[in-house]
Amino acid sequence: MFLAGAVNGAWQPVLAPYLKSLGLGEYQIAVCLATVPIATMIAPIAAGQAADRWFASERLVALLSLVSGCLMFAARPIVAFLPFTAVFFSAMLFAAPLIPMSTSLALQNLPDGARDFPLVRACMTFGHVAGANLLSLWLWATHRSFSDSLAVAGLLALLNAAYTLTLPNTPPRRDPGGRSAIGRAAGLLRDPGTALFFALLFLVQLFGTSYYARGPLFLLESGVSREGLSALMSIGQVTEIFVVLLLPVVFGRWGAKGTIAVGIGAWAARFFLWSSAPGFAFLVSAVALHGVCFACARIAATIYVDRIAPRDARSSVQSLMSLSVDGSGNFLGNFLIGAVVTHYSAGGAVAWPSVWLVPAIGCAAVLAVFLAAFRPRRTPLEA
Repeated sequence: MFLAGAVNGAWQPVLAPYLKSLGLGEYQIAVCLATVPIATMIAPIAAGQAADRWFASERLVALLSLVSGCLMFAARPIVAFLPFTAVFFSAMLFAAPLIPMSTSLALQNLPDGARDFPLVRACMTFGHVAGANLLSLWLWATHRSFSDSLAVAGLLALLNAAYTLTLPNTPPRRDPGGRSAIGRAAGLLRDPGTALFFALLFLVQLFGTSYYARGPLFLLESGVSREGLSALMSIGQVTEIFVVLLLPVVFGRWGAKGTIAVGIGAWAARFFLWSSAPGFAFLVSAVALHGVCFACARIAATIYVDRIAPRDARSSVQSLMSLSVDGSGNFLGNFLIGAVVTHYSAGGAVAWPSVWLVPAIGCAAVLAVFLAAFRPRRTPLEA
């Protein structure tokens, strides 16, 4: 989990500025960024089916890490728009299933997911911090370009491939009736409460992806140095570690609904802080809120979904959530924030307070519907 987080931490915070440094326009940046959610929509479902029915999970994760690492190295020297997008997209097709597969691997081997998983998941967050700061230290020492982020990520992915082979053997579980794991997972959406839950998480991600897609550019324009950007954004992962460690207590006391509501509220608060734009302290405070946003909303949702998933389709259910929330939400949200930035730009200057008000109001509306309409299940669903 640490190494999987470090891979993302090495490239994710600086991808948008790197694409900008290549001279790409807003539309081209949006297309490149969209390769990540497109891969998240395509690859995890196939990987989940493979892990639930055909291959041992730890070997599958090792293979995905190996190929994604090699492709990241291949993308590093490419500067032309179409060739870079093609190779980077290929890398993401193998990298996108890593987190849902690693999550499922952990939950299948832990005695009590709600109690034990947050501590394991904190290792992934710590890895993200380590990868981001490793890149910042490298840039401070060498004064090289953001392209080195792909080399650092590639190296970490290869290390992850080697280490994953030492994890416990986690063979697939075949359904006695021969039903596909994908079909079992998709059957959950016939339950109205689960369908509503996935839809609301999708909307949170639709608005929340603005933070990843344009937040780095906003911070650079606000005076953050190029070398310090990755380290600054890792503050959110630092706070996430502490919140994740408290998650078993919070989840146990407030339940799934209360915990996730806090996370959605934190998303809205973050964007309202950036929209007010009173000073650097508020900028950093909004970054620090990432821990509450991600831990209480997304990680708590992962635990809740694992609780209600059929036992023989747990990898596929995590992949379904990755498709419907991370993939679809990020994909459409990337273009949404691109359109918002274009609308509020004039003469090369962006009216950032107006930009951030859009996702702030969107997340606040989702929170209101979630509190009014969502009713969590107590027992697993049988699809």
